[in-house]
Amino acid sequence: MRKSVVYLFVSVFFLFTSCEYQLGENFVEIENHQVDSVTTSVDFYGFIHDLENEIYVVKHSGNAVCEIYPLPGFEVEKQIIRLGEMEWESDGIRCDFMLDVDRIPNGSYELSCEIFARTNSGTVAGQVGTEHYVEKRSWPLKVDARNGSDKLLLYEINEEGHPVIFWEVDESERDDFDYYTIEYSIENYTYIRRSYDFDQRSFIDKKYTGGGGTYEVYIYFKDETLRPYSLGKAILEANMSNPENTPEK
Repeated sequence: MRKSVVYLFVSVFFLFTSCEYQLGENFVEIENHQVDSVTTSVDFYGFIHDLENEIYVVKHSGNAVCEIYPLPGFEVEKQIIRLGEMEWESDGIRCDFMLDVDRIPNGSYELSCEIFARTNSGTVAGQVGTEHYVEKRSWPLKVDARNGSDKLLLYEINEEGHPVIFWEVDESERDDFDYYTIEYSIENYTYIRRSYDFDQRSFIDKKYTGGGGTYEVYIYFKDETLRPYSLGKAILEANMSNPENTPEK
């Protein structure tokens, strides 16, 4: 009787030892199959993507989306998007978020996406949810927003039929000043002129053809964290050539 008990104990001991060894062998095999990446690509929509300089650019507030495309065999459980002090989190492969440029100064930042995924390849560890992966990707991003204005600028049409746009600027901006842009737009067409003369207070458009359109003047600064802003806009009607149609100065 005692011999039978001993044999039974020894048999159970070797059985557990064998199972533990096999289990350990399985986990070693799983570790060897871990990878550095769990995605084929991570794409952002709603930003300007400057492909030449490989950088994202944000010029105004708006809705944005991060879309993750996982590699076969992986399932995305969560993603965390970070930009400056702002953070957004979402379950799954898509994260919709609102980017408010008023909450973040102009300048250069890192845009990052941290991805939490698990395998769905059918392994034992994958089935019980113990095989997890974390991948972080990042991209340079520049916030290059500017503030608009509802102010109407004075203008006139000179004797040659060219519009003359007038603006004012506070003298306190002189030391930080970099340049003005005078932007003419009509329908889907825009052209921009740049002036580095702080004392300039008017612009004559000798290319104007009488088609109407809008002129808007912006002031830019040497320090990129100082947000450019509009000094106002002048709205011209089509075929305007009579100075009597312009606002009083």
